[in-house]
Amino acid sequence: MSNFTQRLLILFGPPNSSDDEQFIREYQRLLKSYSDEIINDAIDRLARSHKYPGWPKIADCVAAAEDAIEARNWKERAKNGGDPIKNDPVAAVRLMARRFVNGSGNNWEWSPAFRDHPWVILAEKEGWGRELRASCLYSAFKRYADPYRKPNELPTVENVMPDGDTVAHWRKEAERSRSAAEWRKANPEHRAIKGAVAIDVEGLLRRNRERFEASQNEMSKRMTGERD
Repeated sequence: MSNFTQRLLILFGPPNSSDDEQFIREYQRLLKSYSDEIINDAIDRLARSHKYPGWPKIADCVAAAEDAIEARNWKERAKNGGDPIKNDPVAAVRLMARRFVNGSGNNWEWSPAFRDHPWVILAEKEGWGRELRASCLYSAFKRYADPYRKPNELPTVENVMPDGDTVAHWRKEAERSRSAAEWRKANPEHRAIKGAVAIDVEGLLRRNRERFEASQNEMSKRMTGERD
């Protein structure tokens, strides 16, 4: 098992999947193009920002890896005297999207045009502002980057907002995160918090697989009318 998957298991626990081994193989397959150094940097970023139970989505891992690459590229440019952003069209479009959504000089929050939107107010109150900002940034980036866009297809506050189902999911996950935080605060002596226990990764995956197979066998028996 790679250092990458070991770190994800230690940081985020076992994946919530019907086939953990295949689940992990898919992560390895889709992220194998990144170097170990970039992957480790991406996991550091995810460890600081991922709030919900379970593993970060593959798309989140890819975004963190791309952010790590971009940060390293800009660091190298700074060493060499800098490179005008106009010579990097992708970075220029990203900067346009960030200025539109985040504004300038306000620590990656919201630009004035967004601050009174009901979802922005609700997101900052309930704790899913990061997810909303990332979604708006991505949508704005796609619109700015589209070479065939029409003038009326430029980003606006409303057309970069996600759909209602996505917002409902974020609100549910934020509520789970708040409930977990309240439980940890109310149970500081619980062994899950106070007592660090070494993780037997292979055993954990094996037990998860055995539980899944047992539940599948039980379901099969109920459907066919078999009895023990």
